[in-house]
Amino acid sequence: MPENWFLLMDGANLLISSAFAMRGTNTEHGVPIGGVCGMYYRVVDAVWEHHDHTAIIVWDGGKSHRRERLYPAYKAQRSDKDEEILNQFPIARALCGNMGIINVRVRGVEADDIIAFLARKSDRAIIYSSDRDFMQLISPRVSIMRSPRDPLITAETLNDNIQRAYKVPYWSTDMIRMAYGLAGDAGDNVKGIAGVGHKKAFDILRQYAHEMRGLPPVEGDHEELRLMCSTDRRKVWRRVAENWDDFMLALELTDLHRSDLLMAQELSWVLTQLRTRNQLFQLDRFIRLINEHGIPDVLDRLGFLCYAMGRRCKEINLRALL
Repeated sequence: MPENWFLLMDGANLLISSAFAMRGTNTEHGVPIGGVCGMYYRVVDAVWEHHDHTAIIVWDGGKSHRRERLYPAYKAQRSDKDEEILNQFPIARALCGNMGIINVRVRGVEADDIIAFLARKSDRAIIYSSDRDFMQLISPRVSIMRSPRDPLITAETLNDNIQRAYKVPYWSTDMIRMAYGLAGDAGDNVKGIAGVGHKKAFDILRQYAHEMRGLPPVEGDHEELRLMCSTDRRKVWRRVAENWDDFMLALELTDLHRSDLLMAQELSWVLTQLRTRNQLFQLDRFIRLINEHGIPDVLDRLGFLCYAMGRRCKEINLRALL
């Protein structure tokens, strides 16, 4: 297994989407467990398909402390998750940990930022998530997987995916990063520029790139873009210039390339662990967890899981454990 090839799985994204897809699936005690079951199947399929990558599941450590300091209203509109789903998170983390998959969670740091950090540190990374925010991370080394059975979204195929998602031509991942600054992210309560959606944002950036023969650096102050918007006769463009601080704040909040130093220090131990740890499939603990919570149908695919995890338990007497 190559040392720095990572399969980075967005734990909350997989669990919540699985919970909605398998709502009504309960344990033998009548407790909702569809999110855990669906996530288990999807994780096993992903590990099977990409067995040459180190499997890592990343979890949110609560709201981002860095973003809340910048913008106290960050995600303020969100209510607590469905209690049925919330109760499945500890079970899912324990199940994945005993499957031999590394679980990563840092208090005050969101999973998106951790995944972005690890992807940049990798020689090759596959991000398993349906969250479109990760498109800004795509590069020759980083690709996105929506499903183990679907083709990967790579640097070569990103253009087609952007056209399907936003109905606009695409130029670069920098354009995606800046488009989020202009349009904001309603799901995170980041407002951006009023009246500018993603399609309009791409139109503005494409016009700028045509006139200036390229996009400005994402990390710059974008004074030329502000000047172009302020002198344009169209109202929506002038609105960008008039609300420039909102654009710069939204860019800071939505850009996954901006990891603060504290997070890098907190995650340094993860990189060390990935280089030294021999992932172990704790089969006995895994089965005890299944039986303890009465999770249905999981043991039916136990042999497939054993094979997917590298045949680490082929000499274990399964009957004795069951």
